[in-house]
Amino acid sequence: MKKLLYSIGLSMLAALTFSMSAFAGSWIQEGSRPANSGGVSNWWWRNNDGSYPAGGWYWIDGDGNGTCECYYFNSEGYMLASTTTPDNYQVNADGAWIKNGTVQLFPNQWAPGTVLTADNVRDLSASLNPVGTSSSVSGSGMSSGLAAVRNAGSASVMSDSEAYAKLMQIQAEYPNGTPWDNNEMYVSGNRYGYGCAAFIFMVQDRLYGANAKFTTVNTLNMSDLRVGDHLRVRNNSHSVIVLSVGDGYITVAEGNYNNSVHWGRTMTESELRSEFVYRQTAY
Repeated sequence: MKKLLYSIGLSMLAALTFSMSAFAGSWIQEGSRPANSGGVSNWWWRNNDGSYPAGGWYWIDGDGNGTCECYYFNSEGYMLASTTTPDNYQVNADGAWIKNGTVQLFPNQWAPGTVLTADNVRDLSASLNPVGTSSSVSGSGMSSGLAAVRNAGSASVMSDSEAYAKLMQIQAEYPNGTPWDNNEMYVSGNRYGYGCAAFIFMVQDRLYGANAKFTTVNTLNMSDLRVGDHLRVRNNSHSVIVLSVGDGYITVAEGNYNNSVHWGRTMTESELRSEFVYRQTAY
């Protein structure tokens, strides 16, 4: 059977906006091929339109249980299994991405039996919503990607002192030096993140709840900053949470700062202005 090519190349370490699609389909096994040859299986995924994923990572809910596993397909569309992928991640005998022996999962927000496909979706922190579109940026160094934030829910009426008290409770659970690198993943409703993004999503959920509404602001006004605001900085490569706002400076909390959680770093106003990308606030 001749398959139609559906290939999305990898785009590493670059700011990126992409569309994410969901296709119903099914697993196909090619009996004429070896079950596993050098880590390449004889399984591929056929979308209902006849196309197939190839050349990268794809989240697939192949058994229709509402949870996606992540699979790597070679350039011909065959799933890798029981091997290390070209970007140095492990997949088990079923082809699913594993970390420390545990299959990595993502809740499928679409109909069961679908495949979620996007440019380099494995390495980005994607913000998924039921209409199947996402805006995302990728990062390097201290962070992985961070996605656009949902707009559901209600704005927060929490005071700065109340937000700070909650943040101190989180600090007690995740004190300075707690290991937190790019391998950390956090799923928050219909979005997920790695590294600093994972820390941001976790803290935001603890502060405001999983259904909070966030507004993105592309200009920096120091007088508008609130405790708990998320700031994207460093050429879209890192994220921090505002702990306090002073006269000409702020203090922040962050994950994946030298591969750990860090609380209390000071950023001067001039430093923040030079690094500022956008602010996301629940107020």
